[in-house]
Amino acid sequence: MGNWLDPFLQGPTGPTGPTGGTGSTGATGGTGPTGGTGATGPTGPTGSTGPTGATGDTGPTGAIGSTGATGATGPTGPTGATGATGPTGPTGTIGSYVLAQLVSYSLLAAGGSTLISVADNVTTQSFSPELVSAGSGDGLRRFQIVFDASYAGGSITLSGIDRFGDAQSEIFAVNAGGTTVVTKIFLPLTDYAGGGGAGAHSAHIQWTNDIGVPHAPVTRFLKVLDTGDPVSISSSDLTNGYVNVGTLAFGDVYEIHYTITIS
Repeated sequence: MGNWLDPFLQGPTGPTGPTGGTGSTGATGGTGPTGGTGATGPTGPTGSTGPTGATGDTGPTGAIGSTGATGATGPTGPTGATGATGPTGPTGTIGSYVLAQLVSYSLLAAGGSTLISVADNVTTQSFSPELVSAGSGDGLRRFQIVFDASYAGGSITLSGIDRFGDAQSEIFAVNAGGTTVVTKIFLPLTDYAGGGGAGAHSAHIQWTNDIGVPHAPVTRFLKVLDTGDPVSISSSDLTNGYVNVGTLAFGDVYEIHYTITIS
């Protein structure tokens, strides 16, 4: 151990020696071991929101989707109430049209021929069908009654079948010395009723020159043929359905062409 007096016992300090040269660099030390992972630093503050980006271009139109499946049928709704009946419409009119007809008769008695003469005291008389058809043939005929000048009986009733097959009759007042033409067409005559006289005079039932047709209403008589030859129509009655062509000849065939209205 030195003496505390050594400094004071030493001589003065010699001059400073020259600076020693720089020592050479020491060799590089070896790599130290890797340090351990440092502790995670604290979370930094949230950054501010950036500016809104520009709107992008519209994308292409998407393809049309396939049709969806048909939905199931819903339940049937309740039946609605019956509506009120509408007002009755106006009554329609029945249409009509004209139809052409043709009848052909073979006449077995000329106009003016007598069917039968009945005395004025005869109350009833039935006509034989054979007697009537012998003169009428298959035709509809109009008749007349020719009274003797001194005929003394009462009125006369003629009965028979009309052109439609129904029963009909017609009453005639006495026309002594005259001729009364029957209005209706008969096919045939069946009965006569009269009487009241003494039986000395008679009423004569005759065929006229009028021939009838079996349809109604007749609208027009077109033409008449006598055994194939046209003859002039002298007169006609559309209501009662007969036509007159002058004197009807025995055995001739008459064709009557006419029209009727059908409703």
